[in-house]
Amino acid sequence: MKLIARMALFTSLLFSCPSGRCQTVCPDEKRAEQALRVVREHSHAAQPLRAALLPNLTDDVISLQTSRLRHALGSDVIVAIFYKVTPSIYQLDGNKVASETIELDAERECLVAVGPGDEAYLLEGSDDAVGEFNRLVRDLHLQVVDESGALSVFDFFLKVTKGQEGRAAVVPDDMKLESVALDDFRLRFPTIKREAAFRSWWARIPATKKQTIMPPKAIQAKNGFDVRYFLYRQGEVLGLSLPVKDDGTLGREESRVIFQ
Repeated sequence: MKLIARMALFTSLLFSCPSGRCQTVCPDEKRAEQALRVVREHSHAAQPLRAALLPNLTDDVISLQTSRLRHALGSDVIVAIFYKVTPSIYQLDGNKVASETIELDAERECLVAVGPGDEAYLLEGSDDAVGEFNRLVRDLHLQVVDESGALSVFDFFLKVTKGQEGRAAVVPDDMKLESVALDDFRLRFPTIKREAAFRSWWARIPATKKQTIMPPKAIQAKNGFDVRYFLYRQGEVLGLSLPVKDDGTLGREESRVIFQ
């Protein structure tokens, strides 16, 4: 429990085991180092990094395998461990602060999965998030058998590649669209202009187009399903179609502008 509590806060290059310092490399330490390594290689960052364990995403992987896809309860599952990797402002040496890094620019956090054989997959923050996600899903040996399974894979993809901000941009109805757009206009426009700019934009969207917005839906397609959904992005409303194949991998997404 002591180790888990520490890792929930942050994981650095130096770990403590429940029974004291490891004489050999601990499995947890090895996996966290894999996560840190893949981010260093991708970003070429010189500053120290830290990795925070995200056990809820591991639960999601197990749920995908046991509840909605091929495996039944009691079957073997393939576990993946997830880490959020961010710049480390402080380096600790025991209970002492050994160094401090001043961040001049906010760095985007990354999300890394470490799966079978300690293979690392850079998901959120990757230049090829779909490709990395597909590598992970292949190694998990999923099989999508129905619409519910396709939607579960789609939601998991959003979680591990888009983060909370990306998931929030998916709009299931016109009320969510209004809420997401209000937040966007509040951030993008000066205080004295934001309300008028939003009201003008909102009034230009025909009621018939607002009524077409609906929650993500999976439709049977060749070799799997197409997940169709709506997305808001800086004044644009997009309709998208993302293929989810039988093995859980994703195809090429297509989009059309509903309104801008």
